[in-house]
Amino acid sequence: MLLMIVALLIGYHEKAVKEHTREVQLSEASQDTIGTAIAHRKVGECLCALKKYKEALFHQNLHLEVLQPQCNKKN
Repeated sequence: MLLMIVALLIGYHEKAVKEHTREVQLSEASQDTIGTAIAHRKVGECLCALKKYKEALFHQNLHLEVLQPQCNKKN
């Protein structure tokens, strides 16, 4: 039973990575900086749940890089 639950969660996270990657593409196409950053964060979180840490870190860093200019504007 536990293995079935784990398999379902893995499938959920893999599907979520695809959906959030599409969200990144759509946000970039519409020049939505905040949306792009948030989508990268979501991809990173899902990849982390899948224990794909290098890929997760890549997306988490993109999240921060995309937001950095927005944060500088407010200061």
